[in-house]
Amino acid sequence: MDSTSPSREERIAAVAFGIYEREGRPEGLDGEHWKRAAEALDEAEDWPPENQRPSEAVGEDFS
Repeated sequence: MDSTSPSREERIAAVAFGIYEREGRPEGLDGEHWKRAAEALDEAEDWPPENQRPSEAVGEDFS
């Protein structure tokens, strides 16, 4: 990642803010939004699983 790319913390903050906005800006859920955003980024970064081809990961056979 180069110096102009957002840090992991900045990416989590952006996703968490999106969750907050979509849920109607509720108060007191910032920790939950942060956790969900971090988990979503972890899943996105690990997709597709290393031991599966994309077609296997979604349960489809394209052969």
